[in-house]
Amino acid sequence: MSALGGLLGAAAASVPLIRLINSLCLEPFQILIEKRITPARDWGSEILPGRSTDEISKGLPVGEGTERVRTVDGPILSADVMSELVARAEALESVAHRVNLPPHKQGATMDGPSLYERKEPFVDLYLSKEWQDMVSHVLGAKVEPITMSHPSTCSLLYYTQEGDHIAWHYDHNMFQGDYYTVLVPLVNEGETDNGLSASRFCFRERHPFGLHALGVGKTHAVELPRNSMVAFEGPKLWHKAGKVKAGDRRIIWSMVYATSSKQLGYREVLRRIKDVSYIGLRALRRGKAI
Repeated sequence: MSALGGLLGAAAASVPLIRLINSLCLEPFQILIEKRITPARDWGSEILPGRSTDEISKGLPVGEGTERVRTVDGPILSADVMSELVARAEALESVAHRVNLPPHKQGATMDGPSLYERKEPFVDLYLSKEWQDMVSHVLGAKVEPITMSHPSTCSLLYYTQEGDHIAWHYDHNMFQGDYYTVLVPLVNEGETDNGLSASRFCFRERHPFGLHALGVGKTHAVELPRNSMVAFEGPKLWHKAGKVKAGDRRIIWSMVYATSSKQLGYREVLRRIKDVSYIGLRALRRGKAI
């Protein structure tokens, strides 16, 4: 009887742990629920105004190891839509979540669930077929959106205070398919010779022995003027956003896509830990699927 009692006691004590594991692994955010969301607007004529996908530049001819990076010169979006997005991004800056985790990251973020709940146009455009088709063409891979419950699905990144940056890192892929990051600068202003901020999108070519993480290998710094775009396979590209100087303003519309958005539970746990640097301790909480 005592053995049975001990067994029942151990099982009862393990319930909180089981619930924690279940919330993190066995009940991860649902995937592709956003497919039931129909974009409210027709964005076709607003994307690549006056150009076709065949006319846009594709790829950075900068050497071995950079085939995962794609750039597109502006304008990506029509002047009216870009002005609308900039206005919304600047209006949201005061409620963005600021994180300071030296030396890894300093900056503010308006995450995907927050943009979704506010019905911001960024989400509508992110989910539109026209935008997905353009991104797929640029990447040379058919991609689809991921759940809007993911903080970095469709977000705004604010580098607006001196020293704002994110250090060298890989993006974390929690899906079965390939995972891509797309960045569109909404604001990029500063006192450099070309009027841009001091921050650059930087990436380093992979070293065969992994020494790129120690500073070995060629580093590329890409200028991203307003209304241009860069797309890359973040889990395989060592990259960072350089520091802004006093008076600089750099606001990036960031989004992620995957070739297969079926999620792996154990990777979701690792992603939540990583996202502490993105939105703070809120990343560890299980949110409802959207």
